[in-house]
Amino acid sequence: MQTSNFWHFTREPNDPRLVSITIGQPKWFQGRRYLALAPRWNMLKMDATTYREEYQKILDKLDPQKVFDDLGEDAILLCWEKPGAFCHRRLVAEWLEEKLGVKVPEFVPEPQAERTASQDYCCFLLSPDCFSGDQLKDLGRWVFQVGRETFSYDGHYNEAKKKALKVARSRGVRLVETFYNPINKTTSLPRL
Repeated sequence: MQTSNFWHFTREPNDPRLVSITIGQPKWFQGRRYLALAPRWNMLKMDATTYREEYQKILDKLDPQKVFDDLGEDAILLCWEKPGAFCHRRLVAEWLEEKLGVKVPEFVPEPQAERTASQDYCCFLLSPDCFSGDQLKDLGRWVFQVGRETFSYDGHYNEAKKKALKVARSRGVRLVETFYNPINKTTSLPRL
């Protein structure tokens, strides 16, 4: 058993190991849900100490062996938080480790040999013809890319940016506006 966040699995929404332990999950997620481990809505605004106390009350009502058996030893428990951030999936992991003596590490994706910096974010490309003087035009052709995939949108800037943001979120990457020069076909990318 392991823990992780949804964004490591955007390309594997049907992986049978994946189990959501949250109230809500991304629209693309098609895996199993185990609501007995989900925090309550009112807990989401609590400080970490209060949250931990309230979540422990949820865990105290559950049988750790039954939970482990229900989930399966190869399950990957998912929630929203990035690795290293305070979250309930790690509280579940600690609980199972303490009660059952099992190891429940955080999932570490295998390194991607050919991964480049441009695959870590969605580039929203602004070309010079998108500007009128120093002002951004409202209408035009807007291009954005994630890794080697390129998308274009003809229309209003705000709609194109919304589409780019949606693609970025679905891929678990951040949206970065950058400048594209169509004359010499160069792109100025931010330093990571």
